[in-house]
Amino acid sequence: MTAMLISGATVFAQGTLQTQNKGVIKRVMPVPASNPAQSATPTDTAGWVDSGNFAPVFAGISGEVVAFGYQGGGWVYGNNFDGLNECAQGFLNVNQSTLGVEEVLLLFTGKTGVSGSATSKCVVKVYSMAANKARNTDGAGGQAVNSPGPNQLLGSQDYFFDDIDTTFGNWNVITFPTPVFINGTDFAVSVDFTNLNAAQDTAGLLCDQIGDADGLDYAFHKFQGSWYVTDFAFSASGTDDVDNDIAIFAVIDENFIGVESLEFFNGMKLSQNNPNPMNGNTVIQYELEKYTTAVELEIFDVHGRKAVVINEGEKTAGRHSISIENTKLAAGTYYYSLKANGNRLTKKMVVTK
Repeated sequence: MTAMLISGATVFAQGTLQTQNKGVIKRVMPVPASNPAQSATPTDTAGWVDSGNFAPVFAGISGEVVAFGYQGGGWVYGNNFDGLNECAQGFLNVNQSTLGVEEVLLLFTGKTGVSGSATSKCVVKVYSMAANKARNTDGAGGQAVNSPGPNQLLGSQDYFFDDIDTTFGNWNVITFPTPVFINGTDFAVSVDFTNLNAAQDTAGLLCDQIGDADGLDYAFHKFQGSWYVTDFAFSASGTDDVDNDIAIFAVIDENFIGVESLEFFNGMKLSQNNPNPMNGNTVIQYELEKYTTAVELEIFDVHGRKAVVINEGEKTAGRHSISIENTKLAAGTYYYSLKANGNRLTKKMVVTK
């Protein structure tokens, strides 16, 4: 294993950022053999090696995974000495599909701090992408030249410090209570480590080798509210010194439709629970349009944890109902999700006591 130091000074001036490569390659490993899609129920896993519908492909050139430390303390793709605490991986939605991000899978390289904190966490976020949103290079006269970058925040989910698994090859799975809707655009998934600072905790993500991004420039860092292409922020004199991707993978369901659905979607319809809010029992009605199929209802809390799973078994075409007792649920907001024919419909409900 070869270690490499990319040294330089960080420059903060007039709201701009140039870190000039304060990255330290600490470890080099092979890409994990396990495919995250095998243990999930997605249509695809954006960024993983067998994905044909999204770019980039993680470690598609080198086949290597890198632990990329930050000179002075912390991680390039984590929180670090210079306070660059949010990084994002963009994905080209090759077919411009309408889809839902159900889960995000992360590979962490390390964490330092005191376990047992109830509040120390990072936040996983999903953004739409848009043109001219990330600083990418210097033009004539030093004018900023922008390229596509994270735009509108579409959804977020907390992931607590104590839950971070840094064992190489172990996937950290973050589940959204209801899939985040992507309306046919490119998108980005970020991890914001800012909250760890208050507890003096540090965590960082793995990445692939320099050059694996092949010039796509879809890895980003946030600084003073603005996004920068990582390769620009960390490069010296415009070179491609940090042209790589982050170990962030989005689990995609292209057969998802969200909480506003009132009509049949792929042969099923889901009604709002009644009463809502519920204080006692509530009834959820659903309808199958044509076919007999296996049906399952899952109820998630706002942290994405499954609270209730009801296996309805094989159900025929027509209208059906499920009764839920609030004795099974604490007061709060939940999402219930009906699964049938490989598709999913999701709605929100509130439990009071």
